[in-house]
Amino acid sequence: MSFYNQRPFIGGPISKKPRLGPRGPPHMMGGPPGPPGHGIEDDGKRFMSFKEFILAQSNDINEQEALTRYGEYKTDFTRRLIDKFFKEHQDEEWFRNKYRPIEMKKIEDATRESKKRRKELYDKLVEKYNMGELAVDEQHSDILSRFLEDFSLLLEGATIEDLDNPEARKNFGISSIFIPNVHPSIDKAMIEEYASQHPGFLRVAMSEVQPDKGFKRRAWITYKQMDHDSLRKLCWDYNAHKFNGQETKAIINKEMNNRIRYTHYWFCHEKTAKADLKNVSKLLTYFDGDDCPQLDIIKDHLIEETNEEEQILGIGGQGVQAFEFSQNQDLLKSLDSVILYLRLVHSYDYYASTEYSGEDDMPQRIGIMFARPNPPNKFGDQPQMLLRDFIRAQQARIDAFLDKPALTETEQKHLGKRNSEEEVENFIYQHTFEKIPGEKYICKLTKKKFTAPEFVRKHIITRCGDKLEEVRTEVQFFNNYIADPKRPM
Repeated sequence: MSFYNQRPFIGGPISKKPRLGPRGPPHMMGGPPGPPGHGIEDDGKRFMSFKEFILAQSNDINEQEALTRYGEYKTDFTRRLIDKFFKEHQDEEWFRNKYRPIEMKKIEDATRESKKRRKELYDKLVEKYNMGELAVDEQHSDILSRFLEDFSLLLEGATIEDLDNPEARKNFGISSIFIPNVHPSIDKAMIEEYASQHPGFLRVAMSEVQPDKGFKRRAWITYKQMDHDSLRKLCWDYNAHKFNGQETKAIINKEMNNRIRYTHYWFCHEKTAKADLKNVSKLLTYFDGDDCPQLDIIKDHLIEETNEEEQILGIGGQGVQAFEFSQNQDLLKSLDSVILYLRLVHSYDYYASTEYSGEDDMPQRIGIMFARPNPPNKFGDQPQMLLRDFIRAQQARIDAFLDKPALTETEQKHLGKRNSEEEVENFIYQHTFEKIPGEKYICKLTKKKFTAPEFVRKHIITRCGDKLEEVRTEVQFFNNYIADPKRPM
């Protein structure tokens, strides 16, 4: 049998960026087929309810078969919606940064280098300050704010010596403008290219997309400090310019006057602080591994916390005890050291349970930080229960951050996960042209002639390895999107 009688030829020469989508033989498309006659609507958006689905079936269908078919229909609908969304957004920067292996690695490498530098600067700044006088609470908000500002200046290029010189500090001031809606077709590099034409340009920050606003992003463009009139003129220049044919509405980004925000007073309580030690130890392990030196700061308190776990959670208590709002300053002191480390080095704000991703590109490389407020005199009804519920809620927030949800291999395959080697074989097949049946074959990539398809295959593997790696990369790109349980669709 002739090679090209085995299956129909589909496709053409590979593009610069291989695009994934339904193509090739059915067995390479992944996932089970949907029930015949009951696929999705043409726009891929309308999903039938179970009642609508049943009404479209024959009258003799039994309950079990109906449930099975509906499950297949849901999977098929989701798979097609995934494929449609991927094809629509695979060339957009935000999507490639999130799922394409090459872009992901660049971001991971940059993040690792950033944290390494932050760690070095943090150690230098700690030597300058008396950490015993620095607490993450309202009472010490002024010195805490100064600590954050100093670290921000170090990130801008200041030295430790510059921090003691008011005139030198001014040299590292910044100004910035804000664009609230950046079209998804506009890359960061486009903005950087235009921004660099204005004196004093430093960097551009881009937010995550806003699905409810057509997947637009927000942008912050930072310059060396300038006067208000110059900043206004800068906004006019941006608004008169079109990026990729799209207009912008740049506005002045206000300076940050107050870095310190306040969280709930329950964080001041000794029992909460003991639970917080366990939480931050998990965060340190997550960010730095088991050998993180910061763990030594809290290890003695952790041993004590383990012995009092039942009391912290309010379990197994003997009778009802009078409520006392107790605080342990030694414990809080150890805790604060780790909380500051997490905030400055890893951009993780513990009391907000938030990681500020991409902070290095923002105008303020260290922005806000949440701290403990001064506790009140009254604590509401049933304070023991309120305290217990608060501790549990904070543990749940930290665990949700650490425990990333994942789909099983079977679930991913049902949604269309592809096999990279099958796709490579399909690519080779698509780029093998049979000029004379059974006698002459041509590699469509190099135009070389061969006497058999297996020689074309060997040639492509040997001489066109870069193209095959592109295919593997694009398959992993698609599979990364499928594997994300929180994928946009």
